[in-house]
Amino acid sequence: MSANQHAPYYFVPEPSKWPLFGSIAAVFLTFGASGTVNQQAAGPWLLLVGFLMLFYTLYLVCQRSS
Repeated sequence: MSANQHAPYYFVPEPSKWPLFGSIAAVFLTFGASGTVNQQAAGPWLLLVGFLMLFYTLYLVCQRSS
C-alpha cells in the first residue's frame, strides 16, 4: 500500500432492538396467517398482533431516521 491510499471505510451501525422486535412480529404474522388459513380461533388475533408490531416497528424506525 502506498502512502496516498487509505484503508477502506466500514460502517458499523449502532446496536438496536428493532431487528429483534421485527423478527418477533414476523413470527406472530407467520403463526397468525397459518392459524387463519386453518380456521383456528386465535389465528386472526395473532395476525392482528403481528401486523400491529410490524407497523409499530416501521413507524419508529422511519421516525428515528428522519
